[in-house]
Amino acid sequence: MACGTQLEDGRTLADLVAEPMREVIDSAAAKGELGIPTPTRLPPTFVNARDEAFVRSKLTPQPIATYAQPIGAAGALEKVAKKTYVRLPTFPNPVFDKALAACKADPSWSTTELADCGHLAMLDAPERVADLLLRAA
Repeated sequence: MACGTQLEDGRTLADLVAEPMREVIDSAAAKGELGIPTPTRLPPTFVNARDEAFVRSKLTPQPIATYAQPIGAAGALEKVAKKTYVRLPTFPNPVFDKALAACKADPSWSTTELADCGHLAMLDAPERVADLLLRAA
């Protein structure tokens, strides 16, 4: 995760998720499923009403391995010259908030908050996301 403070070598994304998500991951794994089922409800902090049908048509189960496979960065983050962290605060997540604070405190990172975007910022503000990508390149 951001600034090397959240997800160190050998840890997994599952180490960082909130308990309800952890239960979903554990339940799917216990059943031998390869992926986490798609959500039955998409909150407005995830996708705006205008794009919900489009997003639903693209949803597939999230592979459990994305949460379970340990990270293997071994100091690679320090070699990245230009680092940017983008926070979408309307999508509530304490882990993301903690990462943003760590990045703001680290002068090797630039940070941006898109306060009016949900989790799928590329749908809510495609021009701003494209601009951020160009500036980060």
